[in-house]
Amino acid sequence: KDNGVTCAVAMNRRHVPVVQAAFKRIKELTTITQVDGVFMKSTDLAYSWEYASAYDCDGIHALDLVRYLAGSEVEKCATVIGRFNGWPVDNAWSSVMKFENGITGTLRSSYQAGARLHTFEIHGADASAFINLGMGGTECEATIIYNEGCSMYSLAATGVGGVITEKIDGRELAGTENFYAFYGYKQEDQDFINAILNNTQPLCTIEDAARSMELIEKLKANAI
Repeated sequence: KDNGVTCAVAMNRRHVPVVQAAFKRIKELTTITQVDGVFMKSTDLAYSWEYASAYDCDGIHALDLVRYLAGSEVEKCATVIGRFNGWPVDNAWSSVMKFENGITGTLRSSYQAGARLHTFEIHGADASAFINLGMGGTECEATIIYNEGCSMYSLAATGVGGVITEKIDGRELAGTENFYAFYGYKQEDQDFINAILNNTQPLCTIEDAARSMELIEKLKANAI
C-alpha cells in the first residue's frame, strides 16, 4: 500500500467460471441461508506439513470460498479434528460456522477419503445450487434446483412435483477443455492484470485473504 503496489492472493476457487455463474443464479432465485463445502483427498501429503496444518495450507481454498459465498465474517464457529491411521499430524476437520449476516456454513475436509472430492452447496428457501469441482476426476459443473411453490418435505407422503433443474457445464461456459481455463487459473491471472491496468482492486486482496487465514486459525482454536 505504501508503495502503491497492487497485490492479489490466488484464492483460485473464487475465479472458477462455473462457481461465479452458479453464485449469480442462486442470488437471482433466493436469499442465501446456508453454504457448505467439502474438500476430501486420498493422500499422505499432509505428512510433509508438520510445520503447519494442512487445513491452513490446502483446505484454505475451500474455506475461503465458503466465506466468499456467505459474504460475511464468522460470528461463531467450532471444529472437530481427527487423526487417522497413525498419522503424526491432523488429517481431518469438520467445521461449523455462523456468519454475522445470519448465514450458516460448514466445511468438511479430510485426507483419508476414497478420492479427491471437491463440492459446494448454496441453499436458500426457494432454491439450491450444487457445485461439483471434482468427484474423483476433473468434473466442473453445477446444478440449480428450485420449486414452483410446492412443499417437498416427504417423498413418502407427497411425492415430488414442481421441481425445476438447471445445469451449468463448466467447460462449455469457459469455452474450452483446457483445465487452466475452466478451473479458474486463467481468470485469476486476468483479474490481476486488469487490476494493474485499471488501478482497481483484485477479487481477493491480501487483506481479504488474511481474514480467511484468521478464520481457519479460529476454527482450529475452537476445537471440540
